[in-house]
This record gives sequence, structure tokens and C-alpha cells, in this order.
Amino acid sequence: MPRYPNAVAVDSYNSTKAVGETLPYNINWSDMLASAETISTSNWTVSNSEMTLSDSQISGTQTTIKASAGKNGYNYVLTNTIVTSNGNTAVRNYNILVEPK
Repeated sequence: MPRYPNAVAVDSYNSTKAVGETLPYNINWSDMLASAETISTSNWTVSNSEMTLSDSQISGTQTTIKASAGKNGYNYVLTNTIVTSNGNTAVRNYNILVEPK
């Protein structure tokens, strides 16, 4: 991914989970961070409030969120927006299908 000042980049990942599971979703941002650039803020949102998000963390070049609940057969989009120490903004999505396991 190119490194442009104040650019917004969007990548997506796909995953599945069951209704009763609480699972962590991690994004490693090292491919878009310049040398010595760090993650200043990380904000997670979900496309529908039927899925619950908790325990947002930043650890080095990685952001993490835990997702629980949801309805079988429904797709949810987790969106993680970060702002870096250089003022860049980047967005990545997790597309999560809730299915019986």
C-alpha cells in the first residue's frame, strides 16, 4: 500500500463466527506505517448493533477488538479507523458472517 500523507486506505478481511462466540479480530498495520510512525488512535464500529464490540486495544502496530453476539445468517462489517503519529488516516474492514457451528 502506498504511503501518502493524510491518505485514507481501505482493505478488507473475511471471517465467520457463531452467535455464542466472543472472538478477537486483529489488524496488523505495519505494512502502511512509515519508520517510527505509530498508531495514535483506533476507533472500531460495527454495521449493526446486534453485534457487540468490546476491549479495543492498540499494541505496537496492531489493533484488536472483541466481537460477540449477532444473528445466524447475517453479515456484519467491523470497521477500524486509525490515525497515526504522522497524521495519516487508514481504514480496514472485517466482513463477518455469523453462522451455526
